[in-house]
Amino acid sequence: MKQKDLVNTIFDNSLTSMLLSTFIIAIVGVLISKLRNFKKKLDMIEILTKSQVKMKQQAEEREKRFEDRFIKSNDSVSKQIGDLCEKMDRKTEQLEEKIDDVERKATAALIKYLSENSLNRKR
Repeated sequence: MKQKDLVNTIFDNSLTSMLLSTFIIAIVGVLISKLRNFKKKLDMIEILTKSQVKMKQQAEEREKRFEDRFIKSNDSVSKQIGDLCEKMDRKTEQLEEKIDDVERKATAALIKYLSENSLNRKR
């Protein structure tokens, strides 16, 4: 009977041991699988983060280029407006001089006309 008990104990231990080993291998396999999936997710997060950083940098560069072009355009427009204002000021001065000249001539002509008419009346 001792031999039978010994066989049963060895068989039970070996069956228990096999079940434990199988269970441990299964758990380790599941953990390895989960870790691989977790690593893949981390890699994807890293890739997405790098992509977002790159896209943000590109957006900032585009915005900076737009601002530079906008500033240059505004500077150009401001210069053109300044040039036009100077030109208008010169034309205004010329017109004022012509108006003054016409007023002087008209005043002189009116004085001459009045003086000639007053002399004619006195005669």
